[in-house]
Amino acid sequence: MALPKTTDPALPSVGGLGYVGEADANAQITTASGNYIQNAAGVWVPVSATNPMPVADAEAIKSAPVTGMATVNATAAEVFAGALRLSGRRKMVIKNESDTLRVRIGSASVTQQNGFPLEPGAVFEVDFDINTDVPIYAIAEGASVEVAVIEY
Repeated sequence: MALPKTTDPALPSVGGLGYVGEADANAQITTASGNYIQNAAGVWVPVSATNPMPVADAEAIKSAPVTGMATVNATAAEVFAGALRLSGRRKMVIKNESDTLRVRIGSASVTQQNGFPLEPGAVFEVDFDINTDVPIYAIAEGASVEVAVIEY
């Protein structure tokens, strides 16, 4: 990816023109004055406490995923892949295995009217803070529904 021209005096210039070059595999450039990264706004900024260097494996799976099937019925219940919610999970994916029935996803107070609708065959993904165990509940809009679940 070519870097845009910049007037940032901290970046080197050639003949008065702003630095233009290629980012490395970690989406950063290194100059004589330090490391630069592209922030969320697309601006190249020096690495600092405000603009920290991204950690390459922050989202890496640290242990084997837990997979399983869960039966969701007309009473709201917590959904998880194993016997219990996976402690320290980063992500959960739920797939509605029904061809005809909808499932609703939400908090412990989810109902057949107020939950997030998961249509037949649809997939729901949620990311978690690994330091906070958050339960996810589901309820079927009728008869029992099987859902496939993976947590990691």
